[in-house]
Amino acid sequence: MSDFIVYKYPYALAIECKSTEGNTFNFGKLRQYDELLKYSGPKGFGAFVVIWFIDHKKVCFVPINEIKRLKEEDYKSINVKMIGDEKFKVFEVPSTLKRTFLDSDYSVIFDYMQ
Repeated sequence: MSDFIVYKYPYALAIECKSTEGNTFNFGKLRQYDELLKYSGPKGFGAFVVIWFIDHKKVCFVPINEIKRLKEEDYKSINVKMIGDEKFKVFEVPSTLKRTFLDSDYSVIFDYMQ
């Protein structure tokens, strides 16, 4: 199951949160992959992975369908350099560093759904 189920009319989202040190998030760490795929089909439903790249002080979100595409194309991970690259649907979550942690605006995920 995902970490969060979020509802904001007319959308319901399954969100899995991960963190990683270094430049990459390996797909092997996403044990909820098959479960998240179930949320990606019906209209109004979405499934996303939120990744905190600790060393880079960046947070991004990735639709599960993009991870599916990447896996089908033999990618093994998401690199921090994919954030904002037009070839990939890896979107930065606006965040402000607060001493140790980030204060992030996750409303961008709902903006993506529209």
